[in-house]
Amino acid sequence: MKRIGTGISLALMATLSGVLTAPVTANAEWVQNPIGVPRAPGCDPGYSWQKLGVRYQCATPQPNCAYGFAIGPVWTGTAWSYSCNIPPPPACPSGTNQTAAPSWNGAAWVGQTCQPANPQIKDPQSQCAARALQDGIAIGPVTRQYKYNSSAGAATSYYHDGSQGPYWEAGAESGTTWTIMCTYVNATGDPVPESYWQYLRTPDIPYVDPGGG
Repeated sequence: MKRIGTGISLALMATLSGVLTAPVTANAEWVQNPIGVPRAPGCDPGYSWQKLGVRYQCATPQPNCAYGFAIGPVWTGTAWSYSCNIPPPPACPSGTNQTAAPSWNGAAWVGQTCQPANPQIKDPQSQCAARALQDGIAIGPVTRQYKYNSSAGAATSYYHDGSQGPYWEAGAESGTTWTIMCTYVNATGDPVPESYWQYLRTPDIPYVDPGGG
């Protein structure tokens, strides 16, 4: 009996020894989330928990539109349904005018045509009036014009006879009537270069025909 009992005891010890030395595997999630702490289920790749209204759902992040949404966005359960406002049409560069309006082709504005704008020609009479006013002279209407070529291009001299200003004396003659001459480039209305007669004022002395005619 002792021998039989000893054999059984040795066999039992060997069995228990094998159980105690076997490796024990553990899921890392079990270690991080002990029993009693609930975990939210995961979302498929590309999806994450998004608050849609009052509930959370697995969804892709809500899209953005550079110029705001025209429609939506609405989550359909699998994707966002929306459309974006199109960008505003482009403007022509400064110094040009639009001759053909652009159209939207679904992805970009196309078809716009811009042409250089015609230069704004400055008004000769208003410029001459401002210059003469510095001398206290109010110019009259244009009485004659002379055209010639300057280094800046074709130009015109405008004469304003009968302009009224300060009293003057010239020998036996005197008065308050002046002749004002201003010269401007035809293409721009700018004054001619200083080497030409930009501005001239002279007493308006009545012409006397020496022959008495």
